[in-house]
Amino acid sequence: MNRSLETKPVAHALVWIALYILIVNIGDAMGGIPNLSTSLLLTVLSVVLFFYSKTRIPMGFDIFSKSEAKTVLYYLPLGALVVIAYLGGV
Repeated sequence: MNRSLETKPVAHALVWIALYILIVNIGDAMGGIPNLSTSLLLTVLSVVLFFYSKTRIPMGFDIFSKSEAKTVLYYLPLGALVVIAYLGGV
């Protein structure tokens, strides 16, 4: 694991939060079509964070067994609530 993650995990998280806030402010200041530049910049940040966390933070998603699949089924109602809330907003 990365040394900064081991010694100062809160500081590491605060750096990513500050980067997020900075990118949102830059995207809002760019103007143009409302929220388009912010959305594009946050999409780029999401991709960067995905690859950063995939290479530096062990998530433990490599092995997936059938016994774990049964416990994941408990989260289906939560996913249904998110979909219903999204469709209600549309």
